[in-house]
Amino acid sequence: MTEPLRIAIVGAGVIGAVHARLVATLGEDGVLAAVVDVEESRGRALAEQYGVPFHVSAAEAYRTEKIDIAAICLPSAFHAAAVIEALEAGVHVIVEKPIDVTLDAADRVQAAERATGRTVSVISQRRFQPVASFIRRSIDEGALGRVTSGVVESAFFRAQEYYESGDWRGTAAIDGGGALMNQGIHALDLLLWMLGRPVSVSAKTGRLAHEGIEVEDVAGATIEFESGAIGLLLASTAAYPGLPVRLAVHGSHGTAVMENEGGWPSSPRPPRRSPSPIRCSSAMCRKAGSTSTWRIVGSTSTWWGRSARAAGPRSPPTTDAGHCRSCSPCTSRPASVVRSTSTSERG
Repeated sequence: MTEPLRIAIVGAGVIGAVHARLVATLGEDGVLAAVVDVEESRGRALAEQYGVPFHVSAAEAYRTEKIDIAAICLPSAFHAAAVIEALEAGVHVIVEKPIDVTLDAADRVQAAERATGRTVSVISQRRFQPVASFIRRSIDEGALGRVTSGVVESAFFRAQEYYESGDWRGTAAIDGGGALMNQGIHALDLLLWMLGRPVSVSAKTGRLAHEGIEVEDVAGATIEFESGAIGLLLASTAAYPGLPVRLAVHGSHGTAVMENEGGWPSSPRPPRRSPSPIRCSSAMCRKAGSTSTWRIVGSTSTWWGRSARAAGPRSPPTTDAGHCRSCSPCTSRPASVVRSTSTSERG
């Protein structure tokens, strides 16, 4: 029987506590083996919560606790140094985004990974969301045809108190950036995952709704990709009350839109739950030459595809036979947009 991976949490702050909670659910795959933090009271409290050893020194934890993986949950500007220390101790690494706050630091992490033969993974959890994974598979299988453009919006809201909750938040030296570096980075990662390698970027940033910070609270960019596709990005922490991430990928044979996946980050109240995912099999929807429209209620995605194609567009990941619950507009306007609604309650 394979032994569970032994995982150390380095940084016992808010996100470190989240990592500890998730590691505790891994069962036979992994166990929390140590907590590391330079602030003893905070680190010891988290370690005692899970009944694991506490260390002030990461090097000591790696040496004495036989750590396989380190989860680096420190302020952004301290990521590279902590990652390299773990790699050189023979430990694999999961590091919170961003990898660090400068390109030079990122290059040093890459060089250390290659030199040690260990693996570094930066947290990009939105790639594992079912709808995002489905859209990527659809692109790979050619269901959208040639991908021509993509639009991603990360229109969040953070109150002034958010930036005042830590003396490093909103600073250029330690936080490294604002709405793009810390919140919009996940949305940008999705756009890059769908459209490929960027070759040129034109961007603007602003600091419009918060005081006493050195970083942007609004950022917008136009991105050209190697394929010729064009991407648009909006990242904000100044969009009250805050909206879910929205991703649209457009192609010559179809368009896919992800909305509300993961819930509303800053909504005043959670949205209502919607029914299970259902594929519309209306005769009008499937009429040759018309635009097929699926409403994926449970997965909060929208799909347009050309049913006249030989293989037809891929169906959503979870479907049932029969009509959707919005067949009336679908029947009367087979080429119309049938938007999805949110299904996730705020956690």
